[in-house]
Amino acid sequence: MTILSIILISLLIGSVYLILVNKHDEKIAQIGVKILILAIVTSFTLVIFQIISPLPSDSKTVDVLILRNKKVVNIKDFFEKLLKVGSPHKNGYELLHTTSLFSPKNKGIEIDPEVISIDLLEMSLWTWLSKRYALHWDVDIEYFEGISGGQGNINPAVDAEKNPTILSSEEIQEYLQDSIFLVSKGQLRKISLPSGSTLNIIERHKYKRIYQIKNKHIDFKIEIYKIGQSGLLFTTLGENIKKTLPSAESWHSDNLKVKFECRYSKRFRGSLATKKQRKWVNEIMNDFYNDFEWRLVKPDLEKAYSSNN
Repeated sequence: MTILSIILISLLIGSVYLILVNKHDEKIAQIGVKILILAIVTSFTLVIFQIISPLPSDSKTVDVLILRNKKVVNIKDFFEKLLKVGSPHKNGYELLHTTSLFSPKNKGIEIDPEVISIDLLEMSLWTWLSKRYALHWDVDIEYFEGISGGQGNINPAVDAEKNPTILSSEEIQEYLQDSIFLVSKGQLRKISLPSGSTLNIIERHKYKRIYQIKNKHIDFKIEIYKIGQSGLLFTTLGENIKKTLPSAESWHSDNLKVKFECRYSKRFRGSLATKKQRKWVNEIMNDFYNDFEWRLVKPDLEKAYSSNN
């Protein structure tokens, strides 16, 4: 689209120049007029196409399974099993475990077992974002997974904007004030967003939370919701998990989804800022999927729980 626009502008300027310079030569002037009319009609067609074309968008949904009974969640077992088999998808359960272990509890509210899983996933999501985007939202991320752990580097991109919007840990706590978990400053420091962004709560209740990050380039919604529960019966994985649990019959899984959906401005769809923010949005979607998606985690857990080593 950008190259085509440059060509059209060149044709417009060139045809006008051709007409003015050769106004006394009727044949050449007529050629210039034809080129000018063609450029104007093409430009008008592109404008109409821009208006009626669908708004560009990206989306991804991530399934997250959390094991729990009527009192507590059990993230530790899954994380240790994934660590044992060297799963490339263990980071999500490692973060869920760390959040469950080290995030202080909110003494101002009564802990509801029906809410603990979605509250844990919600706090883990914001902690995940903070770990990646505390320095800046436009970053270069390098990671190497070794035999017993990995190392990574996160640095602002060379051409990163100078003044991103910053959400402090205190501001994030305001959004999560009715959560079972409190923001731990050791875990969740701050989050950088594209300049001019606002964070809005669209919906927040017991089984669903919807946030919106919005600026003139993107309308990015993140929805966390509980889809239901399931037991551990009738499958090899479920039976193997039950063998490791005390009071095995009291345990089940909470099945949750994190849905990412982003629409982009038509007016700025071709701008460099929109392209960079679209890359950022897709980086969040794809990397969160890699860390938390149950369909990726499940085969590694089946391998770990079936091992006698």
